[in-house]
Amino acid sequence: MVAFAFLFGIVAALFIDTTGSIWPAIILHAGFDTVWFILTPRSPVLTDLVSIAVCAALAVLLENLRRLASAAATPTRNR
Repeated sequence: MVAFAFLFGIVAALFIDTTGSIWPAIILHAGFDTVWFILTPRSPVLTDLVSIAVCAALAVLLENLRRLASAAATPTRNR
């Protein structure tokens, strides 16, 4: 559990560093806790797999949002 908490902290720190905001890390944590709360009584393995999938989906979403924000902030030149 300690190793997972450490890795989760690294991922959350990367989200904060990438986006410049703490909110993505908060959403990631809330999403993970929700999945854990719903699925743990059924199967710890399923919970881990779904949690990894949720984290991966959030990482892709955040990267796409970062790219969109970067593209919107970049001025375009008309030739």
